[in-house]
Amino acid sequence: MIAAAPCASGDTTDPGAHRESACDRGYTFSPPESTNDRRFHRQGRSDMGTAAPARGGPRTDPSLRGVTDRHSDPASVRASSASSILETFDAAESIEAKLLKMLMPALLDTLSDAARASPRHRSHHNLHPSLEASIQRLAIAMEPDTYVRPHRHPQTWELLIPLRGRFLFTAFDEHGTVRSRHLLGGAEGLAAFEFEAGTWHTVTALEPGSVIFEVKEGPYVPVPASDLAAWSPPEGTAQAAQFVAEQRTAAGALSGASSRTA
Repeated sequence: MIAAAPCASGDTTDPGAHRESACDRGYTFSPPESTNDRRFHRQGRSDMGTAAPARGGPRTDPSLRGVTDRHSDPASVRASSASSILETFDAAESIEAKLLKMLMPALLDTLSDAARASPRHRSHHNLHPSLEASIQRLAIAMEPDTYVRPHRHPQTWELLIPLRGRFLFTAFDEHGTVRSRHLLGGAEGLAAFEFEAGTWHTVTALEPGSVIFEVKEGPYVPVPASDLAAWSPPEGTAQAAQFVAEQRTAAGALSGASSRTA
């Protein structure tokens, strides 16, 4: 468990300039009540963005449990190794310096607009930094007319989280026989769904403006012809449009069955 060490000028455990500059920045850290209650504090500002008391003043806000001031009584602060303290300071600096990746409603609106204007009726936004990232994560806007040809990913599992709208997930065997169907999103659908590597599947959007979040292992590998279901129609054909219509019909039947058993 990490504890704050005093930053007084006479501290003989000070490892050098790096430690000194960290203290000057005002970072302190004290033992939390649990491993999930670690909070960083910078002089004059709490980690929740609220004003902190003046230096040396009392802390009565229960949300700041585990946080201590660098002018607290040294006797109440347990010492830790210099390397652990420096790691804590560096982590605090890193948290403050890096921007969080967020999917704002306006971005989802933009994705849906782009999907409607796209010939494939799909658009996506990557959160992973590169196609070589070990975990691929992206938001995909899908309109009801889009066709996701049944395919598989032999090298990775896949996690789907509906952000807006509703979807139908369909799994097949290697001959095209339906193994299972699941509604995602909406009042009756799943909030998240993960399936194993090698599953033949397709996803159908059931409402305009639908957006789904996809997570799978990287790096990105384009789906080769061998992993496109040979029994499924090619994209851009009348048969593909008919396939999508059949999926929507199946979703309606599944939704009706769910309502009758609720």
